[in-house]
Amino acid sequence: MTATIHTGNNQNFSYTNSTGGNVRVVISLALNNTSVQASTNGIKIRCGSPGSPDILQATSGTNSRFNGIGKNIARQGGSSHSGHFVGASASSDVDCMCTEFYLADGHSIDVQGVSPSYPLAFYNILTIPE
Repeated sequence: MTATIHTGNNQNFSYTNSTGGNVRVVISLALNNTSVQASTNGIKIRCGSPGSPDILQATSGTNSRFNGIGKNIARQGGSSHSGHFVGASASSDVDCMCTEFYLADGHSIDVQGVSPSYPLAFYNILTIPE
């Protein structure tokens, strides 16, 4: 099987592994919705078996950002730019999270806005059957 690039605008991302094997998920870019300056502008991620809890929830408004460290970890830091979650370099650190996950057959991942009223502005996520 080949890798699949998932891209979306103004919507949340959801993927369930139904390949019969393991799948690697790489979050290359996920921009939170900044149309409102509020704590509901943020990103949350759930990964694992159906019904598993969120592994990350962060709000950003317009004063925080997530930056990449190397290939597989991002961290949150202050900024005067719009809030976003990207793979890039960083100079400050607050909270860290992984940007690469592995899913067993039947497991799933959701990357979405903290509030259902504010879905992700944009995402680019890669799924790679192993």
